[in-house]
Amino acid sequence: MGKLAFNKMIGVTFQGRLGNQLFQYAFAISASEKIGVNFFMDQSQQRGIIYEYFNIENSATSFLASKIFNISGYKNIFNHYLRKAFATLLKLLFINKTQLFSLTQPVNTNDFENKKLYIGYFQSELFFVDYKEIIKSKFTIKDKFRDKFNTQFSNLYKEKIVVAVHIRKGDYVDQQHLNLGNADISLPLNYYHKVLKPYLTAEHLIIFLSDESSYLESEFSYISNKIISTGNVITDFQHLLNANICIIANSTFSWWAAYLNANKDKRIYAPQHFLGYNINETVPPYIYPEDWIIVPVDSICL
Repeated sequence: MGKLAFNKMIGVTFQGRLGNQLFQYAFAISASEKIGVNFFMDQSQQRGIIYEYFNIENSATSFLASKIFNISGYKNIFNHYLRKAFATLLKLLFINKTQLFSLTQPVNTNDFENKKLYIGYFQSELFFVDYKEIIKSKFTIKDKFRDKFNTQFSNLYKEKIVVAVHIRKGDYVDQQHLNLGNADISLPLNYYHKVLKPYLTAEHLIIFLSDESSYLESEFSYISNKIISTGNVITDFQHLLNANICIIANSTFSWWAAYLNANKDKRIYAPQHFLGYNINETVPPYIYPEDWIIVPVDSICL
């Protein structure tokens, strides 16, 4: 990252949780590299969750931000207001226009401009494909999380062929505002039953990862070689990151964990149409890399 320059800067707004923020940070790297400027991450809407878990720079303004947000007595009640005020200051200093990207907007990487704030989800490798190796090298887990994971699970990964299965429920059961054919955009469980069939052998271990795990034992009772994770976000991310086989949800969380998985012979299964399976339309339209195995999903619309 170069020196802070008032005439060479773009901003990208953080929105959503870990997976969305990784897409936004990847976009920021790509866009700034392409036009030769610095970038900052606008935290006015959402704080940067990814900084907690990954060895990545907190953009060109990180030093000043860290000083402000770590002032004694300001960490709790005032932190939200400080972030918004700091973001406003950055935009006043560096930005003279804003560009919004819709979820279904075509990818155009030849339209980046200096002194612009970008707001969107940028959910496609195409936004950063020219810099994907740089991005993959930056998106590494912090040592304290990686060491803890390896201490707990390294032997397990040596002994078995691990299949990591991500099932997203939670807020996905009520997304009416997206107008995707059904308020519930979580995947029907038949998708998982179907993909798991070839891997129900003694040499495989199935690890289930979900934000709602209470029903998994009964739903997958026929699988004897399984673990239902009770770990935190970064533990579940690392299960996908290290697995031999990933069965992902229509979730940017499992998308990124599978994408960053460095196993040479990995297999990644992904649901056809991602968020748009109820309307038979891929949403976002360019979400999947070419080498992933795309699995048809039965709509749950009546």
